Order: sequence, then structure tokens, then C-alpha cells
Amino acid sequence: MALDASAAFDTLSHQLIISTMECTGVGPRMLAWTKKFMEDCSQYVEINGFKSEPWSSDIGVGQGRKFSPDLYNIGTLTSSFWSKFSEAFLFADDGQNLVAAKTVEECNSKLQIVANELARWFDLAGLTLNVKKSELIGFGFTPSNILLNGQMIAPKTSIKFLGTLIQSDLKFTQQAVELSNRIRSTAARIRTEGRHFDTSDKRLLYFGWVQGLLSSHSSTTLPCLSDNELHNLQISCNSAIRAVVGLPRYGKTSITSVRKNLCIPSVINLRDRRLYESAWLLYANNLPITVSGSLTRAKKT
Repeated sequence: MALDASAAFDTLSHQLIISTMECTGVGPRMLAWTKKFMEDCSQYVEINGFKSEPWSSDIGVGQGRKFSPDLYNIGTLTSSFWSKFSEAFLFADDGQNLVAAKTVEECNSKLQIVANELARWFDLAGLTLNVKKSELIGFGFTPSNILLNGQMIAPKTSIKFLGTLIQSDLKFTQQAVELSNRIRSTAARIRTEGRHFDTSDKRLLYFGWVQGLLSSHSSTTLPCLSDNELHNLQISCNSAIRAVVGLPRYGKTSITSVRKNLCIPSVINLRDRRLYESAWLLYANNLPITVSGSLTRAKKT
């Protein structure tokens, strides 16, 4: 269950953030710095070049500011253990609560209880619950509708969490399609925005726009895709590689050899590398540490 807050970053109380920091043992210097950082931030409205009088407020951490996610995480810390029936997975204003039970009836009951408890938390924290944008998904069964503030939250077959589409059947079919579409769109960007660049510069665009996107999904999505889905994803990447070297969108050309000449890893290469890295970290963390003297982070690494 993912409950959404309207204008979450703009309505979080400064006092709630400071009080949470005090309760968690943050020192006086950091408390003073945080208070100073949040105070006297003015806002205004501009329409057709005319600005309103500026005003300041004791709520809001600012949408898009560098410290906003961290301050929001601190201010909403209590929501993670507000209900004993759920386990919270939170990052800034994107969060989910997982509820598990042995029977469908028990799970539906717990879902409604958790929803009511979290709605109470939203009210106490001064945040406005947006029921229309809240989402619900079930694994192994279809949950019943949840009633909140007179509105229904109906279950869905897929929801998005931190940029990843989670399906009720625990597959990544929709995520694979979305990744392919985004890569094909990126290929068009490389052709248009990099039309005056040479191959080496367009290769940098590929690594930033395409491989960066693949790498962010290499430990979650790629290992779960079927061979056919990986093949389709590679075809989308090939369209971007064609854009890098200035080849036509269609034609009989060995893109594999072009990719190797550019030292661009394939989708399967990226997947396997991340799997090998994860396996090595799991193995290395279980190795006995035999070092003399005090154990530093460098020695442990």
C-alpha cells in the first residue's frame, strides 16, 4: 500500500523535523545549522513579470533542494513504525507499507487498519493525504478496496516505486517495455541533440543516457528478465548505437561489431557483471579478516 501526500515537500513542518532530530540524539551544532538552513526562506508568485510580496513560512523544505529528501526523511521518520501491522519502505515522499498475513481475510483487515493508522499519522504531521493518488497492490491474491476519508482505493495490477514498475505477478514485463521505449526515445535525442558532435562525444551521451539507465536497473530488473525481453532491450540499445555512429535507423549492419569497436557492453554483459559483483561481495563479506593492528575501513575493504 502506497499512500500519497499532496505537496508533501511544501507542507512538512520545520518543528516536526527539529523535534525528530532532537529525539534521535542529533547534536546542538547540527540542530542549529538545520534551523538556520530552513528559516527565512521567502517565496513569491510571479505572473507575466509581476511579482507578489514575498512571504516566509515555518513549513516546507522546498521542492528540488539538495537537502529536501534528507529533511523529509527525518521529519517523517515516525511513520515507519507507526503501525505494528506493517513494514515500511520509505524514501522521501515515495513510500510503501507492506502487510502480510496467513489468510485473505486477515490481510484485508490489517490493510484497512494500517490505512486508518497512517491516515491518522498524516493528520498529526500536518500533511494532506491524497487518496486519489494512493495505490494498492496484492501478491498472491486481490485485496479488497480500502476506504479512506470517504474515498475508495482500488487494487491495481502494477504500481511504480522509485522508478520501478512492480507487478502483482512479480514479473518485470511492463518495466522491460518501459525501459525499451525510454532507450528508443534516447536514441532520437542522440541524433538531434548530438548532430554536431563527433562519435566520441555521442558515445559519452550513450553512456550517460542509455547505459546509466540500464545500470540503475542492473541489480533489480535485468536479472529477472527473460531471454526474449533481454533481446528486445538490446535491439533498443542498438538503435542508440546506430545514432552514435550515424548509421541509418534501419539496415543490414553488424551492430555487434560496431558496439565492440566502441567498447560498449551489451545488456547481458551489464547484467552478468552486476551479478558477479553481488556474488563477490556476498562471498567477501563472509571471509575471515586477518589483519594486524586496529581494524580500519580501508583494511576491511
